[in-house]
Amino acid sequence: MKERKQKFKFPWMYYDNAIEKNIDKNKHSTIKSLFRTAYKDFSITNKHLGTRRREFIEVNATLAFVIREQYRSLSLQSIGNLFGKNHATIIHYIEVYENILCGLAQYRKLHEKLTAMVMLDMYGIDQQISGKSKAWLKSECLRLSGENKELKTAIENIRTYINA
Repeated sequence: MKERKQKFKFPWMYYDNAIEKNIDKNKHSTIKSLFRTAYKDFSITNKHLGTRRREFIEVNATLAFVIREQYRSLSLQSIGNLFGKNHATIIHYIEVYENILCGLAQYRKLHEKLTAMVMLDMYGIDQQISGKSKAWLKSECLRLSGENKELKTAIENIRTYINA
C-alpha cells in the first residue's frame, strides 16, 4: 500500500509496475491500455487511487470482470495483484459487476469497449464482425461502400452550396 503514496502524472500509471510483475509480456500493453481507457472515460484521477469512492470501485469492478473474462489463464490472485488487492476482492468485484453494474448502461458500454479492445489485440478482429459469414461480410462491405459514395456526394453538394 505504501507504493500508492507515489505521485504519478496519470492514475493508470500506478498499475504499470504491477502489470509488469504479474502479467506475461505479450499482454502488458493491452492491459495497460484497458486501465488507461477506463480511467479516462470515467475521469478517474490520482485523488481516487486507494479510496473507496464509488466511481473508482465500479470502474475497477468492470476492469476486473473484463480481465477475468478475457484472460482466463490469469489467476484471481494475479488479477488481484494488479489492483493491489487479494483474490477475494476480485471475486467481490466480479459479483458486483454481474449483479449490479451490468444493468447500468455506462458500465455495459465500458465492458463492450474494453472487450472489443482485447479482441482486436488478441485476435486481430473487431467484435462486431467475429462470427459473421464471408458472404454477409461481402454484402455488408458493398452496402457500406454504396453509403460512402452517397455521403461523399452529399458532402460535395453541401460544399458547393456553402461556397456559392
